[in-house]
Amino acid sequence: MTIQKKDYDMISRRLQALQRVSVQLMSQQSSKALLHKTVRYAMDLLHCDAGSLFLKAPGDMLSFEVAINDSIHYDFQKIKIPMDRPGLATFVFSRGQSLFIKDVYEIPEHFEGVDFDPVLDTSIGYRTRSAIIVPLISTKGKVLGVIQLLNKKEDSEQQWPINNEEMIASMPSFDRDDLELMESFAAVAAASIENQSLYAEIENIFESFVKASVVAIDARDPGTRGHSDRVANLTCNLAKAISESSRVDLGEIQFSDLEIKELLWAGYLHDFGKISVREATLQKEKKLTPIQQLEIQGRMREFQIVAEREGTQRLLDQAKEGLLDEVSLQKYAHRIEQSREVLEKAWTDICNLAKPTVLDEEAGSQLVRLAQLEFKNALGEKECLLKDEEIEALSIKRGCLTPEERDEIESHVTRSWEFLRRIPWGEDLKDIPEIAYSHHELLDGTGYPRKLVGEEIPLRSRIMTVCDIFDALAASDRAYKPALSIEKTLSIIESMVDGGKLDRRFFEVFVEGKIWESIGHSYKYADELEADKKASQAA
Repeated sequence: MTIQKKDYDMISRRLQALQRVSVQLMSQQSSKALLHKTVRYAMDLLHCDAGSLFLKAPGDMLSFEVAINDSIHYDFQKIKIPMDRPGLATFVFSRGQSLFIKDVYEIPEHFEGVDFDPVLDTSIGYRTRSAIIVPLISTKGKVLGVIQLLNKKEDSEQQWPINNEEMIASMPSFDRDDLELMESFAAVAAASIENQSLYAEIENIFESFVKASVVAIDARDPGTRGHSDRVANLTCNLAKAISESSRVDLGEIQFSDLEIKELLWAGYLHDFGKISVREATLQKEKKLTPIQQLEIQGRMREFQIVAEREGTQRLLDQAKEGLLDEVSLQKYAHRIEQSREVLEKAWTDICNLAKPTVLDEEAGSQLVRLAQLEFKNALGEKECLLKDEEIEALSIKRGCLTPEERDEIESHVTRSWEFLRRIPWGEDLKDIPEIAYSHHELLDGTGYPRKLVGEEIPLRSRIMTVCDIFDALAASDRAYKPALSIEKTLSIIESMVDGGKLDRRFFEVFVEGKIWESIGHSYKYADELEADKKASQAA
């Protein structure tokens, strides 16, 4: 059979169009966009006025996912269709076989079991005539859904006559060549849908892993439970607010959905390295560890027992010599009580000094006095109340960590980076390790671990830093410190901005947008904290 030149040109154009469509469909995109483009490309390929797409849904149902009509606009709503309901889509899906019909209102008798439901036509005032329906079959032979094209036209620009029966009868119908082209298209569309589904499944698995990692972090450090989740969401909401801002000083800063996703996952994982930090350091609430406190208390009991034993021995010696009298007993009781009071006062002072507060001049003098206290131990030797390492711990100027412990805590940033950089994120998410690595860096170079300065710090890390500091100060779930009010927290951060440590633009957008209210967490204002304090005292 000789192929005419016009037929050859048509076939060539169709193949070229199919090739272009194939490339576009196989590119990564959202599920909603992919399904919509699939229908639109199919309509353009075969010059159709309308098209729709159905996917298999749980419970022996078809999900009506997409409907496009170039002649009539109507409010499309996704619905579920029982597989046993008569209809073109359910028929093709259940049999896995394509079909094309010249007029759906005059279906030939040999199309046994094929039925058309005119409900949609009636509801929107439309007249469906020709139809081509093709199953979407995966590479494994599984029917994923159905694509349906309606009302073929001479070309894509032609208007469908809608209800003019005479003109409708003159419109072209689908033929077997259209069916073969559509089946080729459906194979590509099914592969792209299958590919997108697999990608989404992998992404869901990975997101579950990320969230499980956050649970592991929280389990290791209960004092900051929820911090990673809050910082991730605060950071994303701040980044969105920056993108939407009309501030001139923000220039053309815009973050895509993909960049926001990177930021979300970097936020979830920014503290992952804490898994490698000792629990005793992570959960340290006071300058003295619980073991150190127990050792000091044990030492005090020993000193008191020795004092009481020695006093009792003196009374026994006096009794043997017949010198025991009321005055001697009173002196004994007074010395024992005095020793007890000295130790109790010392313990009270130690407990106050052990709180993670600033060591001021008065507290420093108090520590010097405590360091000079000596008592007799069980061996009869003079022993200091406090050991050198305990004095060192109580000498911490701010917070509750020794320099060695602080280094250990700060190492979590590097450990996070070392862990995250081993993950094959792919091109789209490759910045996650660097964003997390830089969230403790400050613009003036006083941050850690790399002492980065200014523009050396990634833009999104600078955004995260504002949110990380806010939550660390204002969150109420940290056992080692009381929550600060929102006003006080913002004041502290503003002082860091004024000191050149944080990006002023991002902080001001954070304040203007009240980003802390965007995640539903109960950060509290000063009056709320005061009310809570009064209620606690009353209880």
